[in-house]
Parts: sequence; C-alpha cells; structure tokens
Amino acid sequence: MLRSIRLLTLALFIAFSASPAVAFTLKQQFAKGAFEYQGTKVNPKPLEGIYKANKYKGLWTSKKGLFGLKRGLTKEGKLLIKMLSAAENDGLNPVKYLPRKNISKDDLKGKQIDKLELYLTANFLKFARDVHVGIVDQSRLQADIYKTKKSFDPIATMKLVKKKGLKRTLASLRPQHPQYEALRNVMAKTSDPSKRALIAANMERWRWLPNELGEKHILVNQPAYEVYIYNKNRIVDQRRVIIGKTEHASPQFSDRMTYVEFNPQWNVPQSIAVNEYLPKLLKNPNYLKKRGYTLFENWNQGAKELDGRKVKWSKIDPDNPKKFPYRIVQGEGPRNALGQVKFLFPNDHAIYLHDTPTKKLFSSKDRAFSHGCIRIHNPLDFARKIFELDGAIAPGKIDGVVNKGDRKSVILKKPMPIHLAYFTAWVGNGGKLQTYKDVYSRDPVILAAIGS
Repeated sequence: MLRSIRLLTLALFIAFSASPAVAFTLKQQFAKGAFEYQGTKVNPKPLEGIYKANKYKGLWTSKKGLFGLKRGLTKEGKLLIKMLSAAENDGLNPVKYLPRKNISKDDLKGKQIDKLELYLTANFLKFARDVHVGIVDQSRLQADIYKTKKSFDPIATMKLVKKKGLKRTLASLRPQHPQYEALRNVMAKTSDPSKRALIAANMERWRWLPNELGEKHILVNQPAYEVYIYNKNRIVDQRRVIIGKTEHASPQFSDRMTYVEFNPQWNVPQSIAVNEYLPKLLKNPNYLKKRGYTLFENWNQGAKELDGRKVKWSKIDPDNPKKFPYRIVQGEGPRNALGQVKFLFPNDHAIYLHDTPTKKLFSSKDRAFSHGCIRIHNPLDFARKIFELDGAIAPGKIDGVVNKGDRKSVILKKPMPIHLAYFTAWVGNGGKLQTYKDVYSRDPVILAAIGS
C-alpha cells in the first residue's frame, strides 16, 4: 500500500512537471525576450548573467508547497517593494522604479510571477545605480561642474545582496558622508514641497562626489562661503571663505592637495592680464614696474625679462586672451594678491586656496569676490590645522617660515583629498536644515532633471 502511494506521488510529480504552467521557468522567460509588465517594458537580456549565477532561481520570489505550486514574494522581495516605494527619501521619484505599488494575487500566478521577478530586479538595479552614481548626466551640467566618474556593476551588486542583504547593500551604495544621511532624515520629516525639492537636489550633489571622501579631507561649501577640515567624519576646523564672482564662478570638482607654499609668488592668469591689466598698460606702459610686477616674454622656464615700456601693447588683441604671450609675476611680499600662503592641488582649472591682503571682505555676508580661486580667512591657522593632521612640518614653525620672507614649499606627507562642493541645503547642529542662496543659479538644472 505504502509503495503504491509513493508511485502515485511520483506519477503526479511527473505529470505536474510536464504541465506548461509548472514547467515555465525563468530560463524560458529569458529565451522569450522583452516583455511588458505594469506598463513598463522589461528587457531581461542584461539580467541573464545575474540569474545564471543564481542557477535561474528567484531572488525576490519563491516556490513553496506541494510541487512548488504555491509561489510568492520572499521577505527580501517584500522589503524591496517597500524600499522602492520610499525612493523619495533618497530624493528620487518612486514612480520611476515602481509605477504600481500594489502586488496582486494575479501577479503571483503562473507566468506573471516570473515577469514580476525580472521586473523587480530591473527596477532595483535602476534604483541602486541612481542612488550610487546620480541621475543627472554630466552633459546636462554647466561646464564648470565635474562629477566624479563612478562605476556600477549589476552582477557584483546582486552578489552583495545575496551576501549582506538588501538593506545593507543599499546603505553601502549611498554616499557615506554623514550629511547625506542627515538630509535623508530631514526629508522624511518635512512635507513642504519646495524644501523637499531642494533637499533632493542636494542629495543628488552628494552622489557626484567620490565614494570615499578621505578619512582626512577638506570640503569647501561654496554657497555657505565656508571651508571645513574633516578627520574621521568630524569637523576639526571651520572658517569663512571668499569664492568666485558670478562671472568667474568657482568650479565644482574633487582633487588632492599635495603641497603648501608660504610667501608665494603670483603668476597673473592670462584672462586677468588681458581683461584687467592690458587697459592699464595701454594708458601707462610703466604700470607693472610701479606696482612691483615682473614681466617675462613667455611662460617658459628661463624666459627673458622685459621692460613693459618697450612692449607695443596696442598690438595685443583684447578679444583673444590666448594670444597674450607674456607672463606677469608679482613677487612675494605683503602686497602679493595671494598673501602669505597658498594651498595647491594642481588641476586643469588653475584653482587653489590662498590668503588675501583684502581681509575686510571676510566681514561681508555674501562673499563672491574672487576670480575663481578660494580665499581663506586666517589662512595660517588653516595651515597649522592641516599640518597637525599631516605632520610634514611642525605647526609651531610656520610663523618662522613666513616671517623669514622667502618662498618655501612644504610637500604633504600624504596628499589630502579636497572637494570644492556646492550645497544649498545643509543640516546643522540639532538636525536643523540650513539653506543658502544659489549663488551661481545651479539648482534649476538639477531640479529639472529630477522632475523629468
């Protein structure tokens, strides 16, 4: 009798396995190609490597009960739907990832559940990539904004989900700076549409920064007119800065500070030489010498020094700064435009941090006065703090170096990451949201992209 029951069970299993309803597998769905689900077209081909590695088993759905006839969402599948529905907490539009939140019983039957499985994976990867890399394409941004190039590996991401779970995987893909999480917390508590949009725009900006900002790093927040030195996610120095005028906007990019120069010289940029100095030289060819500048015939090392009175300035085309061949140098000293110190991270934008002789400008509320470089308030204190962390020179020796008057470069023991950032929303002490004027009108481009 018992043997008969076993044979009957085996026969039923074979019968059900042969049934199209039961035998329809994810592998067969890949062979069928693209399909439409909940109004969304899903192309499963890019996902096949993920499922092949998982032996074509479901990641968000499972088969249970007699012969696997009972199928449904796993715990992770239910959590995924919940997280995609709450994408707005990351400043993203949930409709983009889950057009219809409710999963019906029909979605969990027959062929539909296989489509649901692939649909969820495709939308999870879209959401994960957007959280990690950002949604605004570099081509849509102003020319002076530079996103860090980040990679996103779908297969590696899904392996991480299997190893660490969905929640921990997404947490690792989000920007790791405490400000991002603080903005998420504020977003969850505010219902004001304009504030939510502003927070979303600034969360997007955090995604443009490198994955690792650096255990010790410098961050300039241009709209706040402030610079911060961080050590292990804690601010150890904060001070005022002056940024570029609207017509000379300071760029957004990340780099590494490699050395500090005390008692620096100033090589006048071509644009300033043509736009500001050339008109004065046309009126007074002795203008440079009277103000302590040295003129060289070109930018080559060992270039010949020239007498400005003997140069035919009228032959220079003011509309073509690149054809201005001369190098103008202001020597070190109290009148130098860079003051007593500059902080260098050699880059294609010719941007650096520096001192300034015009100290009174730091008392202004709006401090967009420079030609693009960042001027630092009390920069020698700033230098002392950097070398407390780096150790290339004893902080107590800095005053002696400056007072000596000679130009001296100090190379950092370890290059320090620096981020020229742009945040119009920032979470201050006590979790209070602070907002700043959009100095360079950069918010609308992001807001438009988020809304599209």
